[in-house]
Amino acid sequence: MPKPKRNAARFVVQIAGRRIIRMSTSGSARRDSTATLTTKQLMTWIIDPNATAIWGSVGSVATDKGTEERHPQTDEEWGRFRNSAATLVESGNLLMLDGRAVDQDQWMATAKGMSDAAAQVLEAAEAKDVEAYFDAGGALYEACTACHSKYLIVPAK
Repeated sequence: MPKPKRNAARFVVQIAGRRIIRMSTSGSARRDSTATLTTKQLMTWIIDPNATAIWGSVGSVATDKGTEERHPQTDEEWGRFRNSAATLVESGNLLMLDGRAVDQDQWMATAKGMSDAAAQVLEAAEAKDVEAYFDAGGALYEACTACHSKYLIVPAK
């Protein structure tokens, strides 16, 4: 199976970036669609796996042989985590859709915070800047924690 061309991936990232710019300059998110997935499904199937992939891709790990520094190494790895970041940028928009937004204040602010932090991850991955990527991953974690501290979806028992 042929690999997708880099130009196609860049196109997707450019479209996502334009959407972010439109949202940040429009004053409010467009919410003229309704949600298909539940918030729990969006979190479990889309947001959590992509955020976890980013967080697991960078950092220091203590092993029997000493400290191992982990970060994306190849263009393919950087591309994979850039794509995860782009997915999270757009997922913030999905969290703001009618039928999913819990309120118009803090929910919207924390969803936008996740998108903004994911955009930093995307930018660092595009630049292949390990330090910026690590810092942006931390900002993403803080954005997720800010939302979960108020809106945590409790697993069904």
